[in-house]
Amino acid sequence: MTFFEKLIKNCSSWEELVSQNKFIIKLLNQEIDNEQFYNFWIQSCLYMRIYKKCFKILKMKDESFENQEFCNYFLSKMKSNNFIDNSYGYPVPKKEEIIMNSVSMKYVNFLLTIAIEYSYNDLLMALAPCIIAYGYFFHIFNDFRNKHNSEITFTDYNKVLSIWVKGRDRSQLSRSTLKYINFINDFAKKNKIDFDDLSDIFNNSVEHEIDFFYIVSNDKLMNED
Repeated sequence: MTFFEKLIKNCSSWEELVSQNKFIIKLLNQEIDNEQFYNFWIQSCLYMRIYKKCFKILKMKDESFENQEFCNYFLSKMKSNNFIDNSYGYPVPKKEEIIMNSVSMKYVNFLLTIAIEYSYNDLLMALAPCIIAYGYFFHIFNDFRNKHNSEITFTDYNKVLSIWVKGRDRSQLSRSTLKYINFINDFAKKNKIDFDDLSDIFNNSVEHEIDFFYIVSNDKLMNED
């Protein structure tokens, strides 16, 4: 069993994040309206700013060639897929309209705390669920498209969502997901690590990811602040 396989086996919420994700399920069932998706996009914009900063800190924490190459790869992908610079058909909001909700704030504060106060190993685990989960999500989208024999099934339902799904490089997301998984597996082989501590951080990050998606899935969290 690989290190990543042990991580998700030890994470009781992993399937709730990926295959049972309420936001993704509602997207496929065409139950996310434009306002909800716009809310998701705004929170993603704000979150990705902090996520990118944390990745830069990860790069600074280890100057090895392997880590520099790893971090540069993902930082370049974040630059080319900058949520802030791509409105996906929505008008770019004014600064005063961009407000981070309480759930997103808890998530980024968690990441920043790990980035500033904890070790390289800890930050590597905290950043993992976001990238890896998106690889799972777009495999789900692909399966849905293949099942319905359609390249894009969302156009009539939500044109902005259609642009977002189609605009994502699904093969690249798969490569990025595998790259992160392979990197942490290789890292675990080469270094003495405390699985229990790293597993706890990974699990906490997964829980934050779940809450992040639930806030825009018309769940009870929508009304909490």
